[in-house]
Amino acid sequence: MQVRSLLKKKYPAIRHQFDTWHFAKSVRKKSQSACRKKLNADLSLWCQTICNHLWWSAANCKCDPDLLQEM
Repeated sequence: MQVRSLLKKKYPAIRHQFDTWHFAKSVRKKSQSACRKKLNADLSLWCQTICNHLWWSAANCKCDPDLLQEM
């Protein structure tokens, strides 16, 4: 958070991007946390598929953030 804040305030021309591994780890952690709730038990079947799709999308977007968002 501190790096993102610093870049936003002092260096607005620099476009900060997150590493795919860290983003996928965050998504996996949040989805697994949501799976622990009784209401979301069915989500556990999809956690790995969601992360796999995220990796596939990042690998095939050709560094185009708009295309990545569409995928």
